[in-house]
Amino acid sequence: MAGVSAMPRVRLRMLAVALATGAAVAPALVIGVQHAVAAPQPAAAGCTDVTGIAVGATPTVASISAAHEVDCFTFTAKSSDRVRLRVVATSGNLVASSEIDGTKGSAICGPATAVDQTCAIKNNGTQTIAVQDAGGTGTGGYTVSVQSLKKPVGCSTLALGSPSNSGSITVPGRADCYTVKVGKGIRLITRVVATSGAITPTVEVLNANGNTLCGPDATLEQNCRLIIAGTFTVLVRDSNGPATGGYSLYAQLNKTQTCTALKYGKALQASITAAGETDCYRVVGMSGDGIRVAVAPTSGTLVTQTEVLKPNGTTMCQTSSATEQTCRVTDEGAQTILVSDLAGTKTGNYTIYAQLLNDPASCKAASYGQHNQQTPGTIAFPGAQNCYVFNGTGGTGAHLKVTKTGGTWTPRFEMIKPNGNNFDERDCDVNATDIRCVLPVSGQYLIIIRDADAVNTGTYNYSLTERLFTD
Repeated sequence: MAGVSAMPRVRLRMLAVALATGAAVAPALVIGVQHAVAAPQPAAAGCTDVTGIAVGATPTVASISAAHEVDCFTFTAKSSDRVRLRVVATSGNLVASSEIDGTKGSAICGPATAVDQTCAIKNNGTQTIAVQDAGGTGTGGYTVSVQSLKKPVGCSTLALGSPSNSGSITVPGRADCYTVKVGKGIRLITRVVATSGAITPTVEVLNANGNTLCGPDATLEQNCRLIIAGTFTVLVRDSNGPATGGYSLYAQLNKTQTCTALKYGKALQASITAAGETDCYRVVGMSGDGIRVAVAPTSGTLVTQTEVLKPNGTTMCQTSSATEQTCRVTDEGAQTILVSDLAGTKTGNYTIYAQLLNDPASCKAASYGQHNQQTPGTIAFPGAQNCYVFNGTGGTGAHLKVTKTGGTWTPRFEMIKPNGNNFDERDCDVNATDIRCVLPVSGQYLIIIRDADAVNTGTYNYSLTERLFTD
C-alpha cells in the first residue's frame, strides 16, 4: 500500500492486525505522534479581586486572608519603561510571592518572593500585579507599590549641602524618591541616618535609564560616580521593608560651591546642630602639598569624624575619628573636607583647623635665642593649634623646649621639615618638654604646639636654640 509505505513497522503491523481482526487500535499505542503540553497559566488568571493602583503612590495596604487567595492590582505603563515592584509582608505567616503580567497576559516579571523586583515593560497599557502566598496556605498582611524608574512620580528635588533632606517612612514598604540633575563624571556623596522609629534607611542611586548605579546600601555613607549627565534618582527605604521611622539624608556633589572656604592657619569654630548633618569645607592644594586637618569636638555629645576628598570626589584621606590627620595632595585643585558625627545622630560644637605643612600660613616667626630666653604663648580655645616658623641650616641642630605655665592642658609639640614631612625618629631626641633634631637641609621649618587631647586650654613658654656640631 503506497499510502502506508513510510509508516514505522510497529504501526504497520498493528494496522494489519486491526484489518484482520476488526479490533480498534488505542491512540496511546501509536508511535511517533507529538502531544502538546499546556503552558502554565499566569497568576493573574486566578485573581480573587482586582484593585487599581497609581505609579508612585503611597503603598496600598492589603492582606491574604484565605489559602490560595490571589490578589491582583492593575496599573498603566508604557512600552520600554522600567518599574520597581515592591511587596512587603507585614503580618501573619505570609511569604508574599509576586509577579507582573503584561498586557498580553503572560508574566514579564517574577514570580518571586523578593521584596523588590525591577521589571521591563514590553507593551503599552494595563499591567497586572498578582500577589499570593508562596506556599499557597499562608495568610497575613502586606503592602504593594510600584514606581517608574525612568520617569519616577512624586519625587522631591534633592537638596545639596546643609541642611540635610529630612524624611519619614510612614507606611511599611514606602520608598521615598528624590531627583537631582548633574553633569557628566560628577560624584554624589550621600549620608543617611535614622532619626526616629525602627527604620534602617537604605539608599539607592539610579540613572536616567532606570539602572542602578550605587546601592541599595544601608551603610552610613556612599560615594557614587555619575558617569553620564542627566537626572538621577535617589531612593530611600527601610532595608528590611516593614519598619517605619524618620531619617536625615545629606547629599553633596564634588563640584559645587556650597562648601565653606577654610583658610590655612586659621581655626574655625562650628557646630553640628541636627542629626545627619555633615559640614563641608574647601581648601586649595597643589600636587605634593602636605595638608594637616585637625577637628576637635568642644561641647555636646558630638564625636567628630573627618574625611578629605580629592577634586574628583574620590577619597584622599579616609574617614577617621582621630583628632587630626595629614593628607598628601595628589591632584591639584579644591580639596573637600567633610565633618560629621561618628554615629550620625549626636550634636555639638567643634573646632576645625587646616595647615599647609610645606608652606605654612598665619604662623608667627621664631628665631634662635639663649636657653633662658622664653617666649610666652596661649592655647586660647579647645582645638587651637599655634604655629611658628624659623629658618634653619642643614647639618646643624635645633632644640625646642616647651614649658607649661598654666591651665589643664597637656602640651604636645612637633617640628616639621621644609617639605612638610615629619622628621625621622633617628634624627630627633624627644621627651615631655624637649625636642632636639638634626636639620637635614637648609630652609624654613615649622613648629606646632597644641593640647594633646585638643579639648583643654592653658599657657606656656617656649625657647628655641641652635646647636652647632664640630668634628
